[in-house]
Amino acid sequence: MKRVVFLLVLLLLPARAIAAAETCPAPAQPPATTEAAIKRGHEERFAAKIDGIEDQLRSQSFPAIALGDSIMQRWPHDMLSEAMGMATVDAGVGGDTTESTLWRLDHMDWSRQSPHFVLILIGTNDGGHFGGCDVYWGIRAVVSKAHQIFPKASLIVTSILPRGDNMLQRDADISTTNKALRGAAATAGFDFFDVHDAFLCNHQTACDLVVPPTNVHPTRKGYELMGGRLHKFVASLPQ
Repeated sequence: MKRVVFLLVLLLLPARAIAAAETCPAPAQPPATTEAAIKRGHEERFAAKIDGIEDQLRSQSFPAIALGDSIMQRWPHDMLSEAMGMATVDAGVGGDTTESTLWRLDHMDWSRQSPHFVLILIGTNDGGHFGGCDVYWGIRAVVSKAHQIFPKASLIVTSILPRGDNMLQRDADISTTNKALRGAAATAGFDFFDVHDAFLCNHQTACDLVVPPTNVHPTRKGYELMGGRLHKFVASLPQ
């Protein structure tokens, strides 16, 4: 299955996109991050959240869909819709990885949805197990799958945020992923919303933009900062 998904990613990419992503050249074997998968116990832990998402998807059509992990899930709903400038269903699930997001795209019922925008914020949970380039290819697999399911949507990929003590945890890998995404965006069918540096906090923690002690999740002030920048970013895109 991994090979099928990974080859699909490559087949959907124009040659220019592959060249732009030379920071992370395609590996000989597709990384695990490109395979749709759910870790054991994950669905049970977040069953109520997932049921709520599926109820929304069945009952209403949304002009914007947000996919991601707990950083997305915790985004206050009113602030997320305001940032996007339109009603947005938050399909973020705590603990999700690129593999989990691929699973959701494959297994949730999106048939009522034809969004104008799909916002993707994923990858930080992959980083504890995979290097920066493997995370990059996982995000690219998510982009390709989202294009298949929402062919009329504009895709926005959010940079992976800094995290940890002094916002330096896994800094090199995060930088590698974000650099590869930035280089590929122009030709790979997505817009890159880079908000990484806004959360650096001068490399000092505690920081009022993130919740201690892990310094992974934004505080309300952090979401206000990210939301304000996202609103301007979306407004700059073709509508």
